[in-house]
Amino acid sequence: LLDALALLDVLSRHDHAKAIFTAHDHVFGHREQNGLLVVTQPAVGFPFEPAVMHGWLEAEFTADGMNLTPWSIQDGRRETVHLIWPQ
Repeated sequence: LLDALALLDVLSRHDHAKAIFTAHDHVFGHREQNGLLVVTQPAVGFPFEPAVMHGWLEAEFTADGMNLTPWSIQDGRRETVHLIWPQ
């Protein structure tokens, strides 16, 4: 994405924008950038690396953040992560 930083800059100016989800990396992860949570989603079908979990995310949004549960296609494992909205 050539204009990712410009997108984050625009979103960071709005208090109601809390997170952005992207599937470009094909790996589940999360980080804070420009005052937003950036969540990368796992590959759903074909993983680039067999050892990397592939599956989907279940999201539950709360007043203070969100609960993300990655569901693994390979072995059915899941572990919920609670992320707090950046201030």
